[in-house]
Amino acid sequence: MFTGIVTAVGTVARIERDGERFALTIEAPYPDLDVGESIAINGACMTIVDRGEGWFRIEAVVTTRGRTRFGEFSQGEGVNLERAMA
Repeated sequence: MFTGIVTAVGTVARIERDGERFALTIEAPYPDLDVGESIAINGACMTIVDRGEGWFRIEAVVTTRGRTRFGEFSQGEGVNLERAMA
């Protein structure tokens, strides 16, 4: 569940496209994210599939790309982030 309050602005660091496969790496100021955690990116709930210091990665299916701006993102673009409520 989310509050609707943006808690940080992240940056699109990497975009991976390979056929139907699509992944985004986002630089973010959250040091304690976990793989499997939900995070809202520009209001769309996504699941973290990988993470490191200062970044996390999500994968988006075709339907998600069609209903969001994810497929239009460019490297360096800012995105609104919101962590799920505990």
